[in-house]
Amino acid sequence: MSSTQFDHEQTSFLRFHVVATDQSLSVSDAESISRQASALVIVAVLNVDDERPRFEQTLYSLSVPENQPAMTLVG
Repeated sequence: MSSTQFDHEQTSFLRFHVVATDQSLSVSDAESISRQASALVIVAVLNVDDERPRFEQTLYSLSVPENQPAMTLVG
């Protein structure tokens, strides 16, 4: 969960690096070992239909002649 809301129209992907480091392990009084790993994280922001459709007219009427080729625009 995020404390920030994201909008697909503004940002469709988030990219960031994550670095994880473990606690230092003392090998001796003078030496300690610490391990570290990193990863690139890419998050896809999905588009949610957050607006109601708006129509210029309350009623539309159209007809389609027979035997039209495939991909003919009909409305």
